[in-house]
Amino acid sequence: MGSILLGSYLSVLSVVFALFFSYLFQRDKDKRKLMFMLVFVYSFFIHIAEMIPGFENTQIQSKIAEWGPLPVISAILIAILSNLLRQKDFRNSFKIFLFLLATSVVMMVLPLPVSLQPELLYPVISMVTIVVSVYLMLRRREVPDLMFLLAMVCFTLAEVGRSITGSGIEFVVFSYTCAHMFLALVFVTARESEGSGIASFFALERELEKTRQELEISQDKLVKAKFKFKSLVNLIADPVVIIDHKGHILEINDKVVELTGFSKEELLGKSFLKIDMLPMKSKAIAIKSLAKRMMGIDVKPYEIEANKKSGETVYLEVNAKKIEYEDKSADLVIFHDITERKMMGEKLEKYAEQLEEEVKERTKTLKENEEKLRRYSEHLEELVEERTRALKESQELLVKSERLAAIGQAATLVGHDLRNPLQAIENATYYLNTELSNLPISQKTTGTLQAMHRSIEYADKIVKDLQSFASKREPLFREIDINAIVKEAFSDVKKPENIETIIELGQLPKIEADKDMIKQIFVNLTINGIQSMKEKGGPLKISTKKSNGFIEISFKDTGIGIKKENLKKLFTPFFTTKAQGMGVGLSICKKFVEIHDGSIKAESEEGKGSIFTVKLPIQRNGGVKRD
Repeated sequence: MGSILLGSYLSVLSVVFALFFSYLFQRDKDKRKLMFMLVFVYSFFIHIAEMIPGFENTQIQSKIAEWGPLPVISAILIAILSNLLRQKDFRNSFKIFLFLLATSVVMMVLPLPVSLQPELLYPVISMVTIVVSVYLMLRRREVPDLMFLLAMVCFTLAEVGRSITGSGIEFVVFSYTCAHMFLALVFVTARESEGSGIASFFALERELEKTRQELEISQDKLVKAKFKFKSLVNLIADPVVIIDHKGHILEINDKVVELTGFSKEELLGKSFLKIDMLPMKSKAIAIKSLAKRMMGIDVKPYEIEANKKSGETVYLEVNAKKIEYEDKSADLVIFHDITERKMMGEKLEKYAEQLEEEVKERTKTLKENEEKLRRYSEHLEELVEERTRALKESQELLVKSERLAAIGQAATLVGHDLRNPLQAIENATYYLNTELSNLPISQKTTGTLQAMHRSIEYADKIVKDLQSFASKREPLFREIDINAIVKEAFSDVKKPENIETIIELGQLPKIEADKDMIKQIFVNLTINGIQSMKEKGGPLKISTKKSNGFIEISFKDTGIGIKKENLKKLFTPFFTTKAQGMGVGLSICKKFVEIHDGSIKAESEEGKGSIFTVKLPIQRNGGVKRD
């Protein structure tokens, strides 16, 4: 039971001192402290085994008894020897310790038949450690060497007490506790200095007075330096502020008071973030700059906006540098008042913006004027072209009118002079047919008389067409039925047997029109359709319908069609593609249709036929609509 209690106490003690040395190691990363932290962690796991009942009789417990103390007393010996040799670099010694620690763990875990004979080895190591400690203490008379000696003596007494049968557990606990305490005091009283390792300590009494005197001298120099520094700061023409890394104002010169209107009492010791002097935007810029300087990043001069105590706004250029002030890291900040320059710059900027706007406006006006001039020039060109074209068309129309007038006058005279001879020839032909009808005559004679009759009819048609084309008579508007005139015109035209006629008449209102003119239009278009289908025959379709205030009369044939380049010339006087005819039939149709405020158009596809559509208004200009 005593072994279990002792193991539990030593485990807790090892954990406490392992945490203590871990804290010391985190502060300065000294590998000596790391070595003893590992020693106490190692001790914790060793002493856990003693807490298990019956564990002391196992084979692994005997291994722990042989190899367990080796890393502990070796660590103390290594530390003392390093102190004796004044080693600056502890890395090699630390590697030796790690090797001994790993060896001990391996030998305890693996059942290898190797024994250290601890009854001989550990006393020898302990005596060497004690002798070296005594030597160092007598030579240097330093407190850490005494702590090492006492720690080693206590560890030795504790191990001896555990090995003697019947010794009290209180003695062993006391010895272990003292050994741990003395070992900790080595590092608590020690300080680090170059070349001294852990053998340099704060508690060196013989240097204490000297250090105190040096400290007083340093403080006196610091006060004098601070006075000189303040004097120099006040000599600077610009406002100067010294702030620490938390933003607290440590020192200012008189220029700051003059600039801001705040007294020194209102500024010193206060955080610049809590003083109502900087707007939020300027505070953000200042904090960012301060953070960069604290990280060692150089910050270029920058501009901020500040408010005086009176509420007046000033603009400052800030130049800051990281310094040491009263043993603290601080920033020396110099402010340069650029308010006048800023205001002048803003005025110049506004003036520049006004000039830019004025230039833009004038440029815009100039462009608009240029655009107006260009459009006016283009308009003049279009007017000139239009007037030139109109003049040319007028001249062409005048020439054409004069020519057509001359043709019409000649046609009237020729038609009048030809009508009498044609009538005489027609009468003679009729007389011959009558006289010879009772006599036996040859077929050739009969054919000749028929050819004469057809020629007279053809010549009479030419005379009629010329007279119709040249006629200037006023139309006689009367109420007519378009469908009736279509039928009448269609019945007056002779149709070959190979042509099929289709008439589709819609329900139409009566309109006011010149019946003779309308009939001649329908006759001419019917004859043209029959003539286009003379060779191959086919259907000829005539249809009428009412559409959007107009009557549409359509003549559709399936004849030879009209070439595309000839469509535009169809209604030109004296234009024809036929072997016979004068080419005035369609011109007459167009003339008569336009007299009735209507229109005529032609659609054709060569080889497939043509469609002529006549549109006549239901209500003529000045007339009355009648259904």
